[in-house]
Formats: sequence, C-alpha cells, structure tokens
Amino acid sequence: MFVLDTGVISMVQHCPPQLLVFDLNNDSLVHRYRFEPGTYIAVASLFIVPIVVVDDPPPKGLCRKLRVYIGDVTFHGLVIYDSELNTAWRAENKFMYPDPDHGTHLIAGEKFDLMDGMFGLATDRQQLFFHPLASVSEYSVPLSVINNRTNWLADVNSMTKSFRLVGNRTSQCAAQAMDSYNNLYCVIHNPIKLVRWNMNKPYSVKNEIEIPVDPELLQFVSGMKVFKTDGGKEELWMMSNRFQRIASGTIDFNEVNFRIVRRPLDDIQHGQLKQDLSQRLIFN
Repeated sequence: MFVLDTGVISMVQHCPPQLLVFDLNNDSLVHRYRFEPGTYIAVASLFIVPIVVVDDPPPKGLCRKLRVYIGDVTFHGLVIYDSELNTAWRAENKFMYPDPDHGTHLIAGEKFDLMDGMFGLATDRQQLFFHPLASVSEYSVPLSVINNRTNWLADVNSMTKSFRLVGNRTSQCAAQAMDSYNNLYCVIHNPIKLVRWNMNKPYSVKNEIEIPVDPELLQFVSGMKVFKTDGGKEELWMMSNRFQRIASGTIDFNEVNFRIVRRPLDDIQHGQLKQDLSQRLIFN
C-alpha cells in the first residue's frame, strides 16, 4: 500500500512530503522516500492522487521496478518517483493549471468556488492522462517523456510540445481511472453522472457513455481505482464524499457523507451495460 504524507499540519511544514510503502501481509513499513526540496514548495504544495505503475508485478515479479505519479494540486505540477533510482523529479506545464472559467463547481444543487489544479491521473502505460479539477479538458503526455529524468533537470517547464489537449467533457470531474480495455472513468459534477470514454476513440461529449447510478451515492469522487480480483476480473472502486457541503459549511454529520463503492466492470468491457444497479453496485 502506497501512502502520501504531505508533512503539513495546520499550514506548518513539519517535515518534507514523503512516500510510505506498507506490506499489508504483515502491516510493516517496507520503504520510505522523503521528497527533495526541488520537487515541492513548502506549505504551498499539496501532493494527492498517486497512481503506481509496476513493471515487474507478481506473481513473476517482485514489485521492485515501479514509478509513482503524483499530482501537486495547489502548486500545479506533476512529481514522478522512480523506485530503481530511488529519486523523484518534477514536471510542470500550463495544462496543469486551473481554468478560471471552470473554478465554480455545482454538485447536487450546491455551489462553491475552488481553483484546484492537477487532480485526475490515469495511464494506459503509454500516455499519462490528466486534468485539473477546475477544468473540463483532458490532457496527456507520453510516459517516455516524463519518465526520463534528464528532460526535467534543467527546467521543470521543458518538453512543452509533448503535452497535448485530448478533448473536452460536459462538466468538471475529480478522480479518474482506466481499465485494461482503455476505458477511462470519472464522475462528472453537473449533472452527477458516472461516465466512461474508450480512449481508442476521440475524447468528446459524443463518445461520453453514461453508466447508470444513483447520484446520491456518487457526488464528489475524490478517489478512484481499477482493481483486478483474484479471478482476473476488474472492478471500479470509488471513494465518494459530499465535499460541496464541506466547502459551503452545510455538512450534517447525522447523514451519510462518505461512501466506498465498487462496481464490477465485466458488463461494460464486454459491451453489455446492465441497468440493474442492485447487481452492479456493492457497498462496503
């Protein structure tokens, strides 16, 4: 299990941000990496939504060759950690910045302003797809570009021509995830919909496929991962909360405000989208 520690408490930087790796078989800390000053700005940076790409996965591999991609949501950058080099570097680009035209969010009838940057990250092992929270645009950059540390040593804003606009959607969304069929998932905010795009097709509103869901269950999805079961099938896991009520100061802790939801993906991946939500949504 990979855990990000920002090192910040009450706007005070108590220690450098760090990446912690735990072995869940025995609940032991097996690795700790403290980020160097060049990869973050004290107090200003906030590292979120790490995604891990393992080049030597089990059962044949030992999970020693991996990279972790991390969004800096408040100081607008991307941090890449390489386990073999045991080092990290930073990349920045104008596409990582929030769009003022989309800094106002409307979720379940409640409006709030939030100019967050890098939030949603996903990869098909060739490209890194990403978007700021305050945006309706999806962007990409080749992994071969950001994985090459030497590209970024002299200038974190280099390789500008390698970044591209993939397309636009109907509304903002937070976390996102991709399955092995190149389906990219996210929950858009207004109206609340769980949607997916097949990235072999143009990323557009026309190719935005809605997956039936009760909007009460999925509002602000701050975490999303595709998980493969022991049987080899993939499931979409989502962490949902009512962030809009936190932002507006209207949260009621007598209500359910936080949920973890998982949905099997076999029907979607085989072109038979099922409408029976009681059989597709499982709560934990």
